[in-house]
Amino acid sequence: MLAALYLVIGGLHGYALRTELGAPQAIALPAKLEVREGPSIHRKTVFTVQGGSRLSLVERGSGWGRVRLPGGLEGWAPLSGLGELAAPPRRLASEP
Repeated sequence: MLAALYLVIGGLHGYALRTELGAPQAIALPAKLEVREGPSIHRKTVFTVQGGSRLSLVERGSGWGRVRLPGGLEGWAPLSGLGELAAPPRRLASEP
C-alpha cells in the first residue's frame, strides 16, 4: 500500500517537473512588472518582479500570460511586458 502511494506521488512529481521544464521561459521587460491574480488590469496585484527576472510562461491568452517563478509563485502578466526566450537547440543522442 505504501509503495503504491510512493508511485503515485512520484508520478505526479515527475509530471509537474516535466510540465515546468517544458514551459517556455520569459523575462520581465519593464523595470517592475506587476503580476496579477487574473488576466485583467482590474484584478489584484499579487506580486511584482524586477525587470530581467526569469519566469516560466505556462499559459497564454487574450494578451496575458500565466507566469510562474522558480519558487512556485504564480499569476498573470501582460504579454507586452514579457520577452520570450528562445529554447536552446536539442541535441540528438547520436550527436557528440
